[in-house]
Amino acid sequence: MNIEVTINGEPRSTQASDIAALVSELEITAMRIAVAKNGQVIPKAEHEKTPIESGDRIEIVRMVGGG
Repeated sequence: MNIEVTINGEPRSTQASDIAALVSELEITAMRIAVAKNGQVIPKAEHEKTPIESGDRIEIVRMVGGG
């Protein structure tokens, strides 16, 4: 079942049922990412336990090192 969410400001359709599945579906392989759902940062340990529902606003930020 597809649900409609907003990811980084872009409307998207997904079959993911939780944050971890969404990250996998988006093929994000970066080890250091931060994910927020509806303005609340979700700890990595909670990604598999955090469901995604239609209308959710998801922000995914990749950490980049440099100097």
